[in-house]
Amino acid sequence: MYKVMIVEDEEFIMQGICLIVDWEKLGLEVVHKAQDGTEAIDLWEQEKVDIIITDICMPQMGGLELLKKIREQSEQVRFIILSGYDQFEYARQAITLDVEDYILKPIDEEKLMQVLEDTVSKIQSLNKKKNYSIDELRKAGCLLKEPWDPEKAAIHMKELELALYQPCFAFATMKYKISTLKEDELASIYNYLVTEYKGDNMKVLFTEKDELLLLISWEEVGKKNPLAYFKKLQNQLEEKFDKPAFITVGPVLSQMQDLAKAYRHTRKLQRYLIIEGYGSCIDESYVCNRMHEDIDFDEDKLYNLIIHKDKEGAAAYLEDLIVNNITMEKYSIEVIDTTLVRVMILLQKIKDEFGIESASHQFYVTELLEEIYHADDISIIKGAIIVEMVELIELLQIENSQYSPVVKQIMAKVKNDYREDMSLKTLAGKYRMNPSYLGQIFLREVGCTFSQYLNNTRIKVARELILKTNMRMHDISNEIGYVDISYFYRMFRKYYGISPASLREIKSTTEEINTWQEVNQIEK
Repeated sequence: MYKVMIVEDEEFIMQGICLIVDWEKLGLEVVHKAQDGTEAIDLWEQEKVDIIITDICMPQMGGLELLKKIREQSEQVRFIILSGYDQFEYARQAITLDVEDYILKPIDEEKLMQVLEDTVSKIQSLNKKKNYSIDELRKAGCLLKEPWDPEKAAIHMKELELALYQPCFAFATMKYKISTLKEDELASIYNYLVTEYKGDNMKVLFTEKDELLLLISWEEVGKKNPLAYFKKLQNQLEEKFDKPAFITVGPVLSQMQDLAKAYRHTRKLQRYLIIEGYGSCIDESYVCNRMHEDIDFDEDKLYNLIIHKDKEGAAAYLEDLIVNNITMEKYSIEVIDTTLVRVMILLQKIKDEFGIESASHQFYVTELLEEIYHADDISIIKGAIIVEMVELIELLQIENSQYSPVVKQIMAKVKNDYREDMSLKTLAGKYRMNPSYLGQIFLREVGCTFSQYLNNTRIKVARELILKTNMRMHDISNEIGYVDISYFYRMFRKYYGISPASLREIKSTTEEINTWQEVNQIEK
């Protein structure tokens, strides 16, 4: 089923569109309904759609501005414009922005159905063009597979017009941030490279969903500098597409069967992305002077900060440990990874030592390490670790505290009914206590106000839903008792230091990479 969003500020027209179309018959599903462009953008960010049916004139943000903003993120989504007679010229402008059609009000049912059918056909046609990636992945898989299979390799080398016995080969891996790429944009970059660099004997292969392998055969050894060549290429691509890439350059090879081993080495270099960031180009010389001795990680200090529930102190220590040691650019990535593992093991050790169990919080070292390994930004790594540390300190506070009966009842009430609209005043009435006095007791025993405790509980549940389900942010907000999604975003960022969307992105990026790697493995 293709997903549809309807954007219309007149409710009766909105309902009419929903009722006159047999959506299921067309293979369509209306997943969003918005009153104007601003609301439509918010809904789009929560869940992308394939087709947007929108009015032109609406409050806050009109249809043409909405179209321009969505087009900045996606060339794939199809637009159908609704227009009144007096807005005909606006509709004509929309045609230049690549819309499927415009429909004049009052809406003609047959016209709308025909336009939707044509739009579905166009989407299906566009989707067929995506098969290029699997074919290229198969070719790359053969060349990068060990042990080397000369017969299969010869077939694919012939398809790629690569001579097996050129004097030398230069190669590099080029990685893009998935979330910044529009649909099919990597294919556009691929086509540009194949066309513009054909004279350089360059061959381009897809190896991952966000990665290209660039191969160049050179007739003379030693007369060209691979690092300088790929840096120049990188600058030209960034100027053309305005999308920075991270390039790792491999050693010059004298025979193609050495490619698989050398490729593995360049993939290891890609871990330095968290240090250099997108827009950089490195080779082995970048890491040769980095230290392989252990980072000075004071486990006892962090242990004491955590068990004494010093959130600020523990967060500051981790900030210094992770950020400063990485940005100083003196340690190898292997040493940095080892340090991150030691931090994870320490958190798990504290959890085991204090026997912390919670139905809503399952702390898995392996899952967090997976998130960290696939992160491409040091702030994501820092955020993921601090989120887990804050959760652990919260659980320590619960496990190690002795509460009065009334406070225990309130905490149980919040745990079971956090979705409800509750306040300390209503609970004080229930327990026949003065609200001010009850608030003082709660603050003294729990260490935070009732309002803070309720928000903390809701936000922790939201975190689990973000990581373990595919629920939309709006639905998660409602599920935990927040009607205003903007307030939910503010509270989440205040509690964890990152937005709900950023946390979902960590999960999505990890899942996408894992899925693509599974496909890669099958093709190999």
